[in-house]
Amino acid sequence: MKVIIGQSLTVEDTDDLRRLSATSSLSPEEISSALDESGAGTYAGDHCWLYVAALRALGPDEDRWRTEFDRMIAYAASRGWVAGDCVRVHLES
Repeated sequence: MKVIIGQSLTVEDTDDLRRLSATSSLSPEEISSALDESGAGTYAGDHCWLYVAALRALGPDEDRWRTEFDRMIAYAASRGWVAGDCVRVHLES
């Protein structure tokens, strides 16, 4: 799943829950502002901390998808990539 950070957040490749990354054409300052203003998370250099609930809300409204999404988040937690209500998402350049 790929998160596109613009003035709002959108997602692509929601059927690929073996990966989670983010991309943006915004400057670091604009990324930080966009995440703060949307309440979706925070910018942290080469990654973002995004709220799991915000990501879940961007995906399809399907039971199967939500189950697979929860598995992806559980895997991220097992690797230390979840803190509180947020998951660490690599920001591709």
